[in-house]
Amino acid sequence: MTQVLLAPPFDLAALPVLSLFLLVLSHVLSLSKGCRREFVEGLSKD
Repeated sequence: MTQVLLAPPFDLAALPVLSLFLLVLSHVLSLSKGCRREFVEGLSKD
């Protein structure tokens, strides 16, 4: 019964991949946010 409550093996194997994906995703989001801010500042200068 306790084995059912525990996470399946494939979940444990996917954890590093999932965390890496989240890390890349947050990095890309922060990059796009910074690019958008620079783009807006560039527009306001003109």
